[in-house]
Amino acid sequence: MAATARSLSPARLFARRAALVVAGSALLAISAQIAVPAWPVPVTLQTLAIPVIVALLGRNLGTLAVLAYLGEAALGLPVLQGFAGGLVHFVGPTGGYLIGFPVAAWLVGLLYERGFGEGYARRFVAVLLGTAVVFVTGPAWLAFVLHLDAAKAVALGVVPFLIGDVAKCLIAAGLRPRRVG
Repeated sequence: MAATARSLSPARLFARRAALVVAGSALLAISAQIAVPAWPVPVTLQTLAIPVIVALLGRNLGTLAVLAYLGEAALGLPVLQGFAGGLVHFVGPTGGYLIGFPVAAWLVGLLYERGFGEGYARRFVAVLLGTAVVFVTGPAWLAFVLHLDAAKAVALGVVPFLIGDVAKCLIAAGLRPRRVG
């Protein structure tokens, strides 16, 4: 029988939560490798992984898992798409998407906590809003880095992802939030 979080000592509770954050970060790293190469930003499963991580870990641990993933990437660990890593990816075309990830995780978690975790349609809205965050930060940074006007940034940084990301939202909404942390 598994111990509940309330019955664990503080040290064991910390270790359990740390392990969950690492596992969430690993799931995000794996989802980055499942990709369709595209320019200037590849299509990955990360926008599916983020709400899944939040559904499993809750807002706080889910957001920490995404931040851990970004920290690993910044340190140069090969967790980004194509087993890449390093700070250069935060200032390149993908930087805005990466920065949007923890905001999206936090927002989805907050919405789940505020009742959007109940019912498929409400979960879909929560996940879609989280994805929308990435669709704002990503193209905004893309426009800045590549010196594009807003329309061109949206054409390159949103339109190619729309059908796939709506499908990912539909899939992610099927997972009821459960907090294992």
